[in-house]
Amino acid sequence: ILVDEKYLAEDGNPDMEKMELIVFDPIHHSYIQLGEKVGNAFSDGKALK
Repeated sequence: ILVDEKYLAEDGNPDMEKMELIVFDPIHHSYIQLGEKVGNAFSDGKALK
């Protein structure tokens, strides 16, 4: 992917929070801004078992 350097984290990977991404919700005809991290992939779900 191509990402402007201002949206990169210290490790050189894209930083989703810096990008202030939005998604379209076609059901409610609205835009939702993506934001904060809410968990860790592949590990937080293990506590639910």
